[in-house]
Amino acid sequence: MTVLENFINHQADPKLPGFLSNSIKKGYSSFNEFVKREPELQLYESRNVYGYLRHIFIDIILKRDAHNSGIDLKVKTREIPENGYTYLVIEHKNCIITVHKTSLKNSLPAKAVNRTMRSKINNGIPNIDLQLSLFENPPLEKEQIKTGQIYLMVTYGGSHYKLEYVNLGMPNDGVTRWLDIKNITNSLTTTEDVSETEQAQINLEFQNEVKRMLEREKKNGGQI
Repeated sequence: MTVLENFINHQADPKLPGFLSNSIKKGYSSFNEFVKREPELQLYESRNVYGYLRHIFIDIILKRDAHNSGIDLKVKTREIPENGYTYLVIEHKNCIITVHKTSLKNSLPAKAVNRTMRSKINNGIPNIDLQLSLFENPPLEKEQIKTGQIYLMVTYGGSHYKLEYVNLGMPNDGVTRWLDIKNITNSLTTTEDVSETEQAQINLEFQNEVKRMLEREKKNGGQI
């Protein structure tokens, strides 16, 4: 049995795969409904920002669902100092999870220092030198790296702007290949659907996040 299989079958909450998959599905659904309501986003030129906007919805719903899931989760928002880009880090038992869009079902996400640093714990390295220059690499908080932890990545994607897969994978040290990967697209979930009131709150939070994204873009000379 692989480390990933052992974690999913014997250590993780049984509801975890369904929670992750269902929240991403709802993020896609919320984004698609948003596009239908906004004529400007239906323009061909607007498709360049679909990835950013969809991921905002996914992050918002992951945070919302985490509170209602009944799973022992810690969901934190981390920021890369150089450009102000934020991303979610989900902690569950002895596991750290991040979420990423990929171009193909079994491909790795784009190279990033924060993922490469976290992946070192998958090689059993308990102590990592985190004293890195802010101008070269964003440091990770020391409390995030603990002996016995594993690092997993949720990857999702599809063609023609439709979700076709959600995977849970364990990258190697350096994030150059998968040590193991599991399709969790159809994992069972007990999370309730989004009510109209909750959807309104999600839409408001989305609008606020877009404003922050635009402020970051302006501050960083066009870089989101």
